[in-house]
Amino acid sequence: EYSNTYTLYDFSDPENISEITQIYLETGGIPGLDNIQTINDSIVAGIAEEGVVFWNYSDVTNWEYISNIYSPTNEYWGKNICTIEENYIVFPYLTNYYSGVKSIDISNITEPYVVDSMQLTFPYFFMSSADMGAGLNSVFLGTFQKIHQFILNNGVFESQIEIFDNMLMYGGVIHNNFLYIAFDYGLNIYDISTPRDITLVNSIYEDNKISQIINKGNMLALIDYTYDKINILDISNPENPVIRNEINVYHTKGELSFDNNAENIYYFETHQELLLQKYNISEPGSSFLEFTYDLNSEGNGFIYDDFFYYLESNNPNGPDLKIIGGLENNNPELVTIIEDFAAGYPEYPRTFIKNCDNYLYLASYGDPYGEPFDSTRFFEIESPTQISYKFTANHRCNGLFSIKDDYLYVSGRFSHIYIYDLVTASGITDPIAHYQDYGASQGCILNEFNGTKYLYHFQSTAFSIYKQVNSGIQDECAEHNFLLCSAPNPFSTCTIISFNLATRLRTASPGQAEIKIYNIKGQLVKEFKRQKVKGKNNIEWDGTDEKGRQLPSGIYFYKLNIKNSPIKKMLLLR
Repeated sequence: EYSNTYTLYDFSDPENISEITQIYLETGGIPGLDNIQTINDSIVAGIAEEGVVFWNYSDVTNWEYISNIYSPTNEYWGKNICTIEENYIVFPYLTNYYSGVKSIDISNITEPYVVDSMQLTFPYFFMSSADMGAGLNSVFLGTFQKIHQFILNNGVFESQIEIFDNMLMYGGVIHNNFLYIAFDYGLNIYDISTPRDITLVNSIYEDNKISQIINKGNMLALIDYTYDKINILDISNPENPVIRNEINVYHTKGELSFDNNAENIYYFETHQELLLQKYNISEPGSSFLEFTYDLNSEGNGFIYDDFFYYLESNNPNGPDLKIIGGLENNNPELVTIIEDFAAGYPEYPRTFIKNCDNYLYLASYGDPYGEPFDSTRFFEIESPTQISYKFTANHRCNGLFSIKDDYLYVSGRFSHIYIYDLVTASGITDPIAHYQDYGASQGCILNEFNGTKYLYHFQSTAFSIYKQVNSGIQDECAEHNFLLCSAPNPFSTCTIISFNLATRLRTASPGQAEIKIYNIKGQLVKEFKRQKVKGKNNIEWDGTDEKGRQLPSGIYFYKLNIKNSPIKKMLLLR
């Protein structure tokens, strides 16, 4: 517990577990312990983000503090710990930029010291609570897509081996009915002209680690992490891309973007050097660096309409939003700062922004060892320096998102997809629909093919395709001999319930036609009575109950009071 108070129990008799005592470990100087691990028969170690502490527990009722060792200010230690080669302990650690494992010499338990450390091979998706174990001269650490084996000699890491490797995915793009997906090792190209039967047509860069992919016209840009390059591919022949330009960069940890207003221009935001760079690739086979802008501090951003929006982590109250103009004239300059834009949020990379055209969202993973942020704020860029709040999604979102016909499609934690109605969204808003897949979400994109919308959801190790299915109610209402229907369905403000009466129909109430509407619980929420008229009859319903109160989003059922009348379903989307 974060109080550093622990209760010890005697499990010698599983059927009669008894409490021994409570141990208060605050004297060790390391608050908020995440894990306690026995080292041997008399020594126990506790680990937290701020360091490691050791006690003697020979007397189980009276632990004695021995020593501790603090973590550097830019590192978070924990949450697992294991012993190897008798005199060493090993545990994972992370910083804002990378993660790894670290070893400590405990041969003299009163003066422990760090021996060595080794970064995890990139790319990886690391969680500090990942399982860890030791055997012989090796430590094994599980990350989201790999099992890493670290071989040690006297506490020194000699090598790292990837025992198992999933095909980690970094998202994809669609061009002319071909899907391009960036994987940990290479680029896969799929023919999606038949969405139910997609076909892998080519794989390239199979020895390269591709960490990002974007598309603009007939050009595909990707980050080649293996060789520290930005490669621009000509995909005029979609199945067989050819290299058009290569941009050598110092370090490929960063974000690649472009501006729809400028042809042959790409921007690279470097997270290592904290720079924004603009590259001109007008000439095939060459590239020209037009400017480099110093961002000064950590953060992340995006390009929109010749402006760079940068969430900067230099404010203790929460990240500010910098808006930088002059990009088109190669004279970048700060236009304005929206202070405390992310007030109360932690710094990058725990907090980040993403955009789709003039919409952006602000999301956060929360503090590394605190509670996660389970909401996402959406904003609209109304002018370069005027950003207005639109609504808050009651879920944490991440990755790419899409907007089409006033509907917003976004992926979120635990591999969810959420759909929001932008016309009605305000304040804290629940999605009108959501779905769940498997793996960590990388984002989703919408594609329309032969008049049908398909939603592609990219996860860490797979991708899913969803097809938009029309309710068919509109067509039913258009039929000449329909009995009961509603349109539009789904609806957000009002719908028309139509029924068709013929002379052969007999109603329960002579002279009257009644429409009754029920909620999902079967409760009557609204009733309409109309004088019977042979032929088509219409009733308008605005989504309110008998007292005029707006009903919540959801499924509602309606029925006409005639014998053998069908019970129909309609969907209200607020």
